[in-house]
Amino acid sequence: MTHIPPVFTLLVDAKNLLMKRWEFFAALTAIPALIIFFSQLIKMSGAPSIGGLVALIGIFFMIAVNIAIIFGLKDEKLKDWRKALTMSYPLFVSYLWASILVGIVTFIGFVLLVLPGIYLSVIYMFFTFALVLEGKRGFDAARRSQELVRGYWWAVFGRGLAFALIVGIFIMLIAIVFSGVRGTLFESVLGLVLTVILLPLSMAYNYLIYKALTQMKRTKK
Repeated sequence: MTHIPPVFTLLVDAKNLLMKRWEFFAALTAIPALIIFFSQLIKMSGAPSIGGLVALIGIFFMIAVNIAIIFGLKDEKLKDWRKALTMSYPLFVSYLWASILVGIVTFIGFVLLVLPGIYLSVIYMFFTFALVLEGKRGFDAARRSQELVRGYWWAVFGRGLAFALIVGIFIMLIAIVFSGVRGTLFESVLGLVLTVILLPLSMAYNYLIYKALTQMKRTKK
């Protein structure tokens, strides 16, 4: 491969990749989404502290699910979401640590000036894939992502921006369609459904860009 596929091709390929085992990805994503949904119900019932604790548990599950989704994207024969989740546990601490490091560096970039923050966000976009699929740890995963993006920053940024705009338009249309429906409960349910749809799609989209970059770098050697 000598180039990153265009946005439409990436979207179609990401959708096709997910639809082969939509039950697998939906089941994985539904776990943290449901936990966070129930945390909101608990907060609505008048127990914000307990709801916050449950939400924190949901966030931790989201990390494990992100790792499991990457394993699932790599191996099309992996159909048991429980097995994928079990495979994610040994990488949990490394994933969390790398996320904190990258998050701090990127945050500093946004605090100093917005543009450095945007630049670093793109540079480190694929550290999770480097960590899970290549065995990189900490800043090694971040450096691997930087190596992959080097020379293709604008191409990666453009495709990431296009995806964000498409998702934004989709969510806006959903909001317009359901504009007559009010209530925190409905909004929580809608958020749950959108998470189950958009999280795997986003990861599959970025995974395909990551694969294209790794093949292009390999070809150049």
